Amino acid sequence: MSKISLGNWFGFPVSAHWSMIIIALLVPFHGWEIAISYFVGFVLVILHECGHCIAAKMLGYHTEYIILFPFGGLAGMEIPTKQSHEILVSLAGPLVNLIFAYPLWWLNQMGLIYDSILVFNLGLLIFNLLPAFPMDGGRVLRAVLAWFLTRKNATRVAVRISQVLCLVFLFIGIYAMNLSLCIIAFLIGLMAEHELKEFHD
Repeated sequence: MSKISLGNWFGFPVSAHWSMIIIALLVPFHGWEIAISYFVGFVLVILHECGHCIAAKMLGYHTEYIILFPFGGLAGMEIPTKQSHEILVSLAGPLVNLIFAYPLWWLNQMGLIYDSILVFNLGLLIFNLLPAFPMDGGRVLRAVLAWFLTRKNATRVAVRISQVLCLVFLFIGIYAMNLSLCIIAFLIGLMAEHELKEFHD
């Protein structure tokens, strides 16, 4: 089995990649705070993806699935063809994290949640707004460029910008000896190149 069903969220089928089993088995050994923070963090990732899907549905686009990976989530939906639609759908995910920002801050001030949960939500908001594919900011950048260029050329420019950012993240990860950042930079670079390849195929 390549994925594990997590049920329907707001009418969208959600599943976890099999590799999430490894995370689930390893995290408890790092203590309750890390375990709870990871669990809440992945719930926030799912809600983030649901934000995209709800916006897409309101604009008439279909979503087949949402799948959760160790380094984030992915929504299998129709890519909006209108620039304005792509911007709205792309920003809907970070908007969910923005909506949760104050309630989580309040709960943190009350001592009801860990600092790491608050930081994760803010990190999810900021990181996804970076202008790099396949992050939401990268799709917004492509949509804006598509008002001045063809969609193919807009994608090419956005992907090249993404790859430059990936190199920056990679160098920072190597300098800071942060393996997770290096892996994320590598994966984002691969997915950006895949996005460009789809336009050539």
